[in-house]
Amino acid sequence: PEDVESYVNLAAALGRRGDREGEARAYRAAVSLKPDHAAAWMNLGGTLAHDLKQPQEAISIYCEAARAFEQQGRQVEAMAHFRVLARAARQEKSDEYVPLAAALQRLAQGEISSSVIG
Repeated sequence: PEDVESYVNLAAALGRRGDREGEARAYRAAVSLKPDHAAAWMNLGGTLAHDLKQPQEAISIYCEAARAFEQQGRQVEAMAHFRVLARAARQEKSDEYVPLAAALQRLAQGEISSSVIG
């Protein structure tokens, strides 16, 4: 594909087929073409955190999503998404999700900085 929406659609199709690695690659391709595509960043974060069980990597991806939302003037919408995601991350049984839940909570409060990652 040569356009962003084709990559987003490809990612969704691969996800439905259970190809989570392919899904993540397609979302990465989408955001490389359009770095302010907030939905693609959010979907990539979800794929990494929940499907591929890579919560640490998802933190930086969700930070990119927050920046994209901010660039579009959609901070309130972003904060609502991050509140829901933070609740879901806190319900995970693995300690690996504690930093993700904390980062998502900071994003839900409107913090968009490198301090979210640390």
